[in-house]
Amino acid sequence: MRWITRDKSFYQSLFKLAIPVALQNLITFSVNFADNIMISSLGDAAVSGVFMGNQMQTLLQMLSGGVEGALLVLAAQYLGRGDTESMRRISAIGVRIGSLFGALTTIVCTLFPSFILSLFTNKADIIDTGAPYLFILAFSFIPFTITQSLIASARSAENARIGLYVSLASLISNITLNYILIYGKLGLPAMGIKGAALATLIS
Repeated sequence: MRWITRDKSFYQSLFKLAIPVALQNLITFSVNFADNIMISSLGDAAVSGVFMGNQMQTLLQMLSGGVEGALLVLAAQYLGRGDTESMRRISAIGVRIGSLFGALTTIVCTLFPSFILSLFTNKADIIDTGAPYLFILAFSFIPFTITQSLIASARSAENARIGLYVSLASLISNITLNYILIYGKLGLPAMGIKGAALATLIS
């Protein structure tokens, strides 16, 4: 049995799908990384607070990734059969499940941000700094999970580029808004760590 194939069309399809997906995942993680880098001038407590707050975002990414994986497998099977109606139903189920994860995480993080951060650290200054960041960031969880589910649906229909474009737009807007809101540019007040959270929410 061959380990590789000489079918050029296979590699063309592989790279057409794999490269946008890989870049999109890299960019998605870069959004939170940008917050950590741009908040560094505010001190170690701010950096640690943002990092701890982003742990919930990472957890949510893992949960939504599981939903996406199942959605991709099931929807791709229906695509192979030409059953687009079932693909739509699977996509709708994926959006609902993702929304549920996002809603539950949002509720917990907005009601108990300090308690959530206390699960990751026992340092009061980090908890006090990170709680406002997590509170604002939590409102982005539902849009995030819905978007990820829809991007997975697009991938199952062999349209992987839309996720890359969406993530790239999100990264650019996040960096731009970070600069404006964290440091108080264009006549706006400097919001510090709250500005970083608001920039992420908007982007």
